[in-house]
Amino acid sequence: MLGERLREARERLGLTQAQLGALLHVSGPTITRYETGVNKPNPETLRELAKVLRVSVDYLLGLTDLPTHSISVAKEAAALYRATEGLPPEDLERLYDYIKYLKYERQQKEALHKKEKP
Repeated sequence: MLGERLREARERLGLTQAQLGALLHVSGPTITRYETGVNKPNPETLRELAKVLRVSVDYLLGLTDLPTHSISVAKEAAALYRATEGLPPEDLERLYDYIKYLKYERQQKEALHKKEKP
């Protein structure tokens, strides 16, 4: 479970194993061993992985299916709301269209990535 969740979270951010390793000051092969279950990260490394990958430790460990804590999601939603306060309806519509575009673009990249895997 841990290895699969690590890989998924890393790929969601578009990071290679080497890039994630560099952010954590470990080697790319170390990340490979975490993802394949050969090795397990120590508690401090697990916390750092969660922080860098923008997920909760509980998610990485399979204790929840929610990648982030609901408090974090609520804070992000509140920040987005504050950022859009006072925008006229036409700007809000443009913003919503851009969000839909970003989601579409992410889905296209994920689909392409799945096709490239053997």
